[in-house]
Amino acid sequence: MKRLIPCMLITFSYAFFSVNAAALINVDLGNSTAVGVSDIAGVVASSGWYQESASPDFSNRALDLSDGSASGALLTADGTGNYTAIGAATTDPNYTMYNRVLGIEGNSGLSTLNVTGLSSAFTAAGYDVYVYFSTLSNSSGSNVRDTLSFSDGTTTFYSDVDENNANYQGSFVQAATTSYSSGNTPIANYVKFSGLTSTDFTISARNVDNVTGATAGFAGMQIVAIPEPSSVMLLSLALMGLLPLVRRREP
Repeated sequence: MKRLIPCMLITFSYAFFSVNAAALINVDLGNSTAVGVSDIAGVVASSGWYQESASPDFSNRALDLSDGSASGALLTADGTGNYTAIGAATTDPNYTMYNRVLGIEGNSGLSTLNVTGLSSAFTAAGYDVYVYFSTLSNSSGSNVRDTLSFSDGTTTFYSDVDENNANYQGSFVQAATTSYSSGNTPIANYVKFSGLTSTDFTISARNVDNVTGATAGFAGMQIVAIPEPSSVMLLSLALMGLLPLVRRREP
């Protein structure tokens, strides 16, 4: 039995790291200040954030995986400009991500994040996309509450933003509303699109209220591969194998 314990631990370790080593891309979309590569940020708390935005519009920017290796995927963004968002000065990497944003168009336009060329590391079992957004500084000088829409072409989510209040105030709030109600939608600071499987995807956003210019912007994005069932099963089997050993050691 003692000989089995090291083997079980090796199996458990392999399974654990197989599940947790799923492919991951972290993108900070703001210009100037950026999340450090070693900083931990995002709903899927992880390091390896890379700043991809140098201008309001850019094409075919290569995306790295969170471990620094090339992913093979490319990002094209269409925004209205780089802006400072509302947020307290802090060393929290999440605040840093939300501090600078790529502007989202008003009702007359459309801003997009287009990713192409995702590898089988993402498409084999599917992947989730997290898009972070933040309110701009109060550029209008008035109390403005607007409704934003975010769509992957299949599902559309809505969230309000308030020019007098930061979207991110120390915790993540997911936009889960799928119906439009001007000025009456819960305020959130990120949206999640689950179970995508294509090598390419486009996230489009706009201020659906009749507002001239940007009042919010894209702050960041995570593309997170879903662990393959085989890896999850391997971890489950390893845990099941360790359970009897734990019980036998109980007094």
